[in-house]
Amino acid sequence: MTNLPNWALVLVLIAAIVLLGIMRMGSGPTLQPAVMNVSELASKSQEVMGFKGFYSAPVAGVRSGGLIWGRFENADIPMHYHPQNEVVYTLQGQVTLNSADGSSSTLGPGQLVILPASVAHAASGSGDFLLFATPPSNFQDTVWLEGPMTKPGAKADPTKTPQIIDAAQRIAQGLEQQREGFQFSMVFDAKTGSAELFRIEKGVALHKHPKENHFLYILKGRGQGQVGNMTAEVGPGQIVVIPADVPHKLERIGSDPLDFILFSTPPFRVDDIVWLKP
Repeated sequence: MTNLPNWALVLVLIAAIVLLGIMRMGSGPTLQPAVMNVSELASKSQEVMGFKGFYSAPVAGVRSGGLIWGRFENADIPMHYHPQNEVVYTLQGQVTLNSADGSSSTLGPGQLVILPASVAHAASGSGDFLLFATPPSNFQDTVWLEGPMTKPGAKADPTKTPQIIDAAQRIAQGLEQQREGFQFSMVFDAKTGSAELFRIEKGVALHKHPKENHFLYILKGRGQGQVGNMTAEVGPGQIVVIPADVPHKLERIGSDPLDFILFSTPPFRVDDIVWLKP
């Protein structure tokens, strides 16, 4: 390990702290309802030893998937891929994403990056983000395609590339599916988790999901929410944690619709909704 260059040591430390956080989320107490401000997560994060300026904080999770907050400052991550699925939402900053086919994209605030398992990518730059991994990430499973940790014989599939979505623009264009009280479009779907863009025009009545754990990131609008015995007003920049089988409802406040990203593990299924009497 001591013969590796500094950037390789950094990658080891980054992965170790992220893995530790997700392992803690998956092995700890039962997931609890929560509302938190994403701006407060930096103060709760830990700096990665040996890499001043990189911070990571677990948000919430279970064994099948979880959400973390991260910050890159002048990061330079070589080409690699994971057997896990990842969905990344850029909160602020600017990061360059390179793909196995030689293309590159500049990521800014409001963009979602869909990285299904085995999609090779590299990243450089500075920025804050939310990362949903399903199943949880495991550094030991990472396949490095560049640098001293390159796996012999490993190759990237150039036909598999990340998908980039402007969340606000995509919602404004119209969401494909409409149900009682809400509209949504699924942007990623796997056996262990999914990600959707949601809009609530007025409100969604009391209901629960027997198996699904939900993590909402509010994009636009304000709402009054109830999760179990907890009630709170929520708005842009807040995360709402809704454990499986916990009754909840969400109503719009004001004239603007309520838009949010839903990260779900197991994946969100409309037919699994159990509507409850008031």
